[in-house]
Parts: sequence; structure tokens; C-alpha cells
Amino acid sequence: MIKINIASVLVDDQAKAEAFYVDVLGFVKKHDVPAGGARWLTVANADGSGVELLLEPMGYDFARTYQKALCDKGIPITSLGCDDIRAECRPGSRNRIRLIYNGLWEEQVRSYELFLQPDGTAGLNIGVLADQGDLSSLLISSGSDVTNPWRMRRGQRLLDAGQTADLMASLQASAAFGPPHDGLRLPDNDFWWTVASCRNGVWGFQAYHYPTDGFANARFAKRLYTLDNVPVAINKPRKLEPAEFRRGFDSHSARRGRGDRWMLVVGKDGLRPR
Repeated sequence: MIKINIASVLVDDQAKAEAFYVDVLGFVKKHDVPAGGARWLTVANADGSGVELLLEPMGYDFARTYQKALCDKGIPITSLGCDDIRAECRPGSRNRIRLIYNGLWEEQVRSYELFLQPDGTAGLNIGVLADQGDLSSLLISSGSDVTNPWRMRRGQRLLDAGQTADLMASLQASAAFGPPHDGLRLPDNDFWWTVASCRNGVWGFQAYHYPTDGFANARFAKRLYTLDNVPVAINKPRKLEPAEFRRGFDSHSARRGRGDRWMLVVGKDGLRPR
């Protein structure tokens, strides 16, 4: 049976890419062989299994043009997945924080994955889904256009020690590591944040629902927005009727003819099973 052995991602600096994928994301270096003026440099899952990812240098102008065109359109060429933070949270596991901003599900969802490093720096992965519920103006010229509304636009940042400390201080001041309000409801057609964290083997969870005082005191939001390099405007909270009265038919979603699809409920230390 034929299997995929190696996939590649274009990078403009192999040394910086190695530091990010190995030191920040936790992959292991599989191969590192000199190749002319560059390196045959691959990384793999932490246990060395699975497909290798080649950190391929952009040695040609057309490669830079290709990468820029993808970035300008917000089209990811490689997708990385991760395990459930809570299931993996134990002494000795990686320190990481996952923040989700629901800016009305049909309009925008933003995710932030923060990987904390022993030296005080951090890696930040950013993902944005925008207008995935609005199909009224969808133009289809190729098969891939069908899934465009559900493609996550991505960005990455390496935070220095000062930026990391500022962000962590704002999270601490926002009580982002728990405990959450047991019974808090988070409907898909409202604005809210969730924060899941694993720090030094300790699990934490918090949720903020607009327009409560808790949401107003989520001081980390502004700091994250300044670090967010995905070229999609933030869908900031606006005054709406209560979700139970709207059922998704605010001024935006009324034109789409869509209603609520789901509701998350917060428990004592995380989301309750649905």
C-alpha cells in the first residue's frame, strides 16, 4: 500500500522554523542533512511517528510569490492538529492555553493557541473562521470554492518574554484560569470567550459571556487583538436582544434565515458533556 511519507511547508528561515516547530510546538527533529546551501530538515510527531514535515527553504522567487499569494487569500497549505488539552494535562506535560472567541458563530470564530516556553517566551497560533454561515454570495468557479466559507485563516507569532509576561498578567487579572461560573450558557448566536489551560500539570477553565461583568473584565482580549496578525477584522461585541428571543435572527442573521443550532453549558471545571 502506498503511503504519504513526507509533506512540506515553505519557510524563509530554516533555523527559526526549526525553533518554532521543535521548541514551541513540540515536534521532534527527524532528519537534518546538509543540502547545498540549505538543509534537508524534517520534523515529526513527538514520538517520531507519522508523516514527516519538510521545512523547505524558499530558494526561488516563484516560491515566495506562491507563499505570499496563499497568505493574502488566507489559504492554509498545511493543517496541524492537537490532542485535547484536558486529557493531556498532567505533571510534566506542556504548558499551553487555548482561547476561543465566539463572535456569533455564523459571523466569526477566532482561536488562539499559546505554547509557553521555559525561557519565558511563547508561540502563538491564530485561527479565524469568518462568515461561514453566509452563503448568499458564494461564487463557485472550482470544486475548492465550495469549502471556502469553512476554511480557517491562520497566523503565527513568536512572543518575546515581555509580550508573554504581559499577556499572562492580563489572563491572571481576568481570572482566566478558573473557576468558572457553573451553569453558564453559551449559545452559538452570542459573543463569548472560553479559556482552557494546562499550567504545570494543573487544568484550568474559564468562560465569559457578553454583556456580563465577567466579559467586560476579560482584559486579555485587547492584548490578544494587538498580537493577532490574521488580516480579518475583529467582530467586536454589539448590543443584541437576548439569544432566547432572537433565536439567531439579529440584523445580520435574519437575512440568512438561520437560527440557533447549539448551546454550550459550563460546568464546575469545564464544559459539560453535550
